[in-house]
Amino acid sequence: MTDIDDQFHVVVNDEGQYSIWWTDRDRPAGWHYADFTGTEQQCVDHIELVWTDMRPVSVRSA
Repeated sequence: MTDIDDQFHVVVNDEGQYSIWWTDRDRPAGWHYADFTGTEQQCVDHIELVWTDMRPVSVRSA
């Protein structure tokens, strides 16, 4: 079993940029949960799968 200290949430901001955040901390302002929780590596792997265009939404839509 994985220790809670080793668990992270995938978070995303309004610009479509992804990051990871500790499960035992409040998410940072301006970021929303992206419905994925796991170890640091699992979260990084998930982000690599879903974040296919690293340009911010404001640039993509311009």
